[in-house]
Amino acid sequence: MNTLHTIDTDYELTWDEFVITVEDLHLIETGADLAEDDYATVLAAFERGLSPNGCVISLLDARRPVDQREHWFLAA
Repeated sequence: MNTLHTIDTDYELTWDEFVITVEDLHLIETGADLAEDDYATVLAAFERGLSPNGCVISLLDARRPVDQREHWFLAA
């Protein structure tokens, strides 16, 4: 079992629990299942200690089209 250290709290989730939580949160947010290529991002988030919420947010932000007016924010 891995302990995930985040800013808000510590999560003690196994890989299976983490994936199920991410899948559920993604389904709630988007109404769709994770794509096959999203699991590499989920694994990277798990290994870095990101929370399930943070993982879903990063997946959604990666899919969002880049607005040139916000380009300075992404560069930072």
